[in-house]
Amino acid sequence: GNNSLSTLVVHWDGRTWTQVPSPNFASANNELKGVVAISAIDAWAVGYANITESISQPIIMHWDGTSCILVPNYRRRLRRISKQRR
Repeated sequence: GNNSLSTLVVHWDGRTWTQVPSPNFASANNELKGVVAISAIDAWAVGYANITESISQPIIMHWDGTSCILVPNYRRRLRRISKQRR
C-alpha cells in the first residue's frame, strides 16, 4: 500500500468545517507549512513534497472560493507565506 502523507485542506463557511479535495504529489510525503487568507476567495498555502530522501518539490496551492489548485512554481522549498502590507 501507499504510506505517503497527504495534505489536509478544510474550509470554514461560518458554521462548519468541511474537508476540501487538495492536490498532492503521488508517492510523496506532502506537507503544508504555511497559509495566508487574503479573503474568502483568495487563500494561499505553501509547503513541499518529499519525493525521496534527497529530492523535494515545492507546493504552492491557491483557494479561489470554490477549489484548491496547485500553482506551478520554482524549485525551492517554501516554509511560510505572509500578506504584504500596503
